[in-house]
Amino acid sequence: MTAITAIETRTVSKFFGQAQSRVIALDDVSLRLYRGELALLMGPSGSGKSSLIAALGGLQAPDTGSVMFEDKDLWDTGSIRLNTFRRKHCGFVFQSGGLFPALSALKQVAKPLQYLGFEKTEAYRKATGVLTEVGLGDRLQSLPSEMSGGQNQRVAIARMLAKDPGLIFCDEPTSALDGESGAVVAKLLQRAAHERNAMILCVTHDDRLRPFADRILEIRDGRITSDGRGET
Repeated sequence: MTAITAIETRTVSKFFGQAQSRVIALDDVSLRLYRGELALLMGPSGSGKSSLIAALGGLQAPDTGSVMFEDKDLWDTGSIRLNTFRRKHCGFVFQSGGLFPALSALKQVAKPLQYLGFEKTEAYRKATGVLTEVGLGDRLQSLPSEMSGGQNQRVAIARMLAKDPGLIFCDEPTSALDGESGAVVAKLLQRAAHERNAMILCVTHDDRLRPFADRILEIRDGRITSDGRGET
C-alpha cells in the first residue's frame, strides 16, 4: 500500500542569535511524514527536536525552506490561515497535559469542542465516547487531582483525539509516567495512528516507546542523522 504524505519539510533551517553567537537549530532538513504512522523524533537536548515540531505544527516559522501541507507552503500565508490549520488539522499533547484543575474529565474534553462549534449535547456525547475509548468511561466526573498522572495524560489525549486531527504532535508524553502508564499512553498513540489514519510525530527521550513506533528518526545538531523502521 502506497504511503500518503501528511506533511513535509523542504530544506528547512532555523537560526537563533546573530553573528558569532548564532545557533543553528535546524540545518537544511527535508523530511516527509506519512498518515497512519507513529514516528518518534529522538535526539539529545538542543538537537533541534522542538524547532522541527514547532515548524511542522505551525507554531514557529523557519528562517529558510518550506513546510508543505496540502500542496501549499504553510508559512507562505497569513496568521489567519495558520490559526485555521492548527485548529482544524492539528492535535498537540505535552508532558504536563495542560488540564484545568477545576474541570472534570468530561468537561476537559467537551468544552473545547463547544468552542469549535459543536452543540452542547453533541460535544458531551462525543467527549463521553472518546473518554470511554481511552479507558476512562468510569472517571467522567473526576477532577485532575482525583486521578493519577497516567489517567490525566489519557484525558489530554482524549481531548486532542475528540477533534479528529490528521496531524498529531507530542512532546515527551510519557517521560513523567511510570512504565505501566507509559505503555498505555504509547498504545493509545499507536492506535490513533493506525485506526484513525493520523500522522503522529512524537518528540521523546523515552526508549520505552520504541516498540510501539512505526518509524524512528534521530536528529543531531539540527540534521536528521537516522531514519529507520520501528519494531511494530
